[in-house]
Amino acid sequence: MRTPSEAILPLGTLGLVPFIVPGTMVLISPETDWAVRALQLYAFGIIAYLTGTWWLNPKPTETKAALIGHGLFLLAFFGLLLWPAIFFVLAALVLIAIYLVERVTDWVGQFESAYQRLRRLLTAVAVMSLVAGQIGVMGG
Repeated sequence: MRTPSEAILPLGTLGLVPFIVPGTMVLISPETDWAVRALQLYAFGIIAYLTGTWWLNPKPTETKAALIGHGLFLLAFFGLLLWPAIFFVLAALVLIAIYLVERVTDWVGQFESAYQRLRRLLTAVAVMSLVAGQIGVMGG
């Protein structure tokens, strides 16, 4: 079982700030281009990071996680480039898919229940922020 370090809770919580602040700004005032771009780029960065951690899979012969991780990364990458108007919804769905792969399968290893609870909270807040951003850019 993989054990998270003690730094994960405060860092994970602080990592929500770049989701919450721009997501709220876009919802309140969709004309704030900096907030739209900040939320898009941060969401993409988190997706790239999470799928990249799967390369450290404790089961080196397991290819399912690598293939799904590459697919989710590419979906987010091309979504940001080709469909920026719907990227927030796409990113939210990708974050949910990443969470489900980590939670439901053993492809990326097993995690402690404390880490699983934290990941559920982080994913939920990130998804809500992305949905708020999408509502804002659609004229809410």
